[in-house]
Amino acid sequence: MITAGATFLALSLTLSAAGAPPLGLGKGLSLANPKAAKLEMDLLAAINAQRAKAKLDPFTMDEKLRLQMRQHVEGLVSGTREPQALDAIIKAQALAPNGYQTQYVTGLVAAPLMKALTEDKAMASAMALELGHVGIGAFYVDQGKDSTCQVGVLVVRDLDPMAGKPGLSVADTNRVMDQAALTIKSLCYDSALRQNPNFNGSLVFQLVIGDRGQVTSAKLNAKTGNDTFDACALKIARELIFPAPYKGKPVTLNHPMKFIPPTAGKVVGRLSEGHISRVFRAAEPGMRACYDALVKSKPKLRGELGWYLVVAPSGQIKTLTLEKNEPNDLALTRCVQAEIEKLEFPEPEFGGEVEIRFPIRFEPPPKIAP
Repeated sequence: MITAGATFLALSLTLSAAGAPPLGLGKGLSLANPKAAKLEMDLLAAINAQRAKAKLDPFTMDEKLRLQMRQHVEGLVSGTREPQALDAIIKAQALAPNGYQTQYVTGLVAAPLMKALTEDKAMASAMALELGHVGIGAFYVDQGKDSTCQVGVLVVRDLDPMAGKPGLSVADTNRVMDQAALTIKSLCYDSALRQNPNFNGSLVFQLVIGDRGQVTSAKLNAKTGNDTFDACALKIARELIFPAPYKGKPVTLNHPMKFIPPTAGKVVGRLSEGHISRVFRAAEPGMRACYDALVKSKPKLRGELGWYLVVAPSGQIKTLTLEKNEPNDLALTRCVQAEIEKLEFPEPEFGGEVEIRFPIRFEPPPKIAP
């Protein structure tokens, strides 16, 4: 917190015969002596040049405080106001609820005034605040070649609007992580499902987001137990780019991500294409015999039968459904169905059911030319 304080560099003034103060502010900003007004802005520019070197945002001139400081230094020079009066005004009007620092310097050129300000440790610290604004008021004392300005500088601390908050909003991080989830599904999860159709699990990423939005550190605080999948997901997370955090301050993000197979919790078994083909090849003679027995009397009999099977975890056929029936021949359908119902499959992997779609096409044998 900046503490209120004041140092007054006294001027030796010669008042007019009538005892009135020299030409100064009058009643408002627009009536300030041009030389005094220019010095105020020159001094603000010098302060902000120093802040730029320290990579700090520039101070803004608060016009209300500027007017207060002009009136205050005029009152100090004319003897109509005590230095402590400014503290009472600031408190009464709540002009600096988070703290402030004041300093007074004398001169006509910004550079030496700036040097005098920085030599005061309290004011130097105030001018190096991360967030703040200023009121600079100057009173021009017209005494010919000895003319000068009495300048008052008031630096007010501003609270960081993001204090106690992360430098990136939830909306900012969610946009990036939602896209990351799609990439992880495409490049990592779909591959894992081909190995195990029941694979599911949760990850919790801990990412440190650097000043430009880059990921400077990434690890998994929770894993699925599938090392290949986990490593694939972490690799993608390391390459993410977020918006730049507020004021470039690193942000630590903890983000959960859950992966659920499309079967929505139902355990799915698996039979390889080789297993399925071997079983159906063993049944081909019987199914062909069904057709051969009928095509002699029905020479136009041909077409495709499409079957949908559900194989139980035991390897037995649980359900059998005819989905396509081009021959539209009841005798053929019943005969082929009876052959399929005899089939026995190996027990599926993962202890779940397997769905199989199997088309069978029947064509008469080609005629052999005599």
